[in-house]
Amino acid sequence: MSSEDAIWHVTVDGHAALTTRLASDEPVIDAMAGHLHRAVMIGRDPIPPYPGLAALMTAEGPDLLVTVYLDRADGPVPLLSFGVATQPSANAARLWGIVGGTGEPPPTPWCAAKPEIGAHDNGAELALIEDYRRCLAFAWIDRVRGVGAAES
Repeated sequence: MSSEDAIWHVTVDGHAALTTRLASDEPVIDAMAGHLHRAVMIGRDPIPPYPGLAALMTAEGPDLLVTVYLDRADGPVPLLSFGVATQPSANAARLWGIVGGTGEPPPTPWCAAKPEIGAHDNGAELALIEDYRRCLAFAWIDRVRGVGAAES
């Protein structure tokens, strides 16, 4: 298995597992390219296909920080932040701390998450976000490595 086929996935409760890239994920990962481009360029983008959820994204070199929030009329409610590190660096180590990691980060590539203030009251949305963040992490890795379709 190559590093493009697996990523260390650290869940909000601190469990880490090597997650493989599934063939069934490919259409979703490919569809994430446009979403990634818009969110990184503009700073935010609604999350397809989850109405009411949106993502704020910041990229620094090969690393990505994402905050997923519930887009409500009375204001955004942050649910989860996660980071994706594609290669070892000082920035990846800093990102590890931002997403609540302790000790040494796992080998790159990794995707780690921490719950935000709205997580407690929105468990159903958090369950949806798990697949989203896994596929988005693989799409980010593809983008950094120049793999796949052109950005849209």
